Amino acid sequence: MDVHRGGGAGDHDDCRSEALLAPCPRPDHDAADVKEKKAKESAKLSDVVSQIRALAENPNFIKELSEQVDRDLKAFAKDVIVEVAVDDERNKNLRRLKEA
Repeated sequence: MDVHRGGGAGDHDDCRSEALLAPCPRPDHDAADVKEKKAKESAKLSDVVSQIRALAENPNFIKELSEQVDRDLKAFAKDVIVEVAVDDERNKNLRRLKEA
């Protein structure tokens, strides 16, 4: 093991002891964790798909969805317009102060 003893950079005084105290990775255990996570994500995805299918059975679903998107876009546009107007007013006030 190629390590230094004492005088290490930063917090490292003895890399050998740090290396000996660190646990070894267990690839079989990590693979099981990855499989378990993928199974949970797949279950979540299937739940979402089933919820969307249940919503799609409503005959007004597309209409309601498009209305909600329209309201969201209008609200976003309003926020942007207000933000630009506030910035313009600030710039005008700063120009007035500079000119005075």
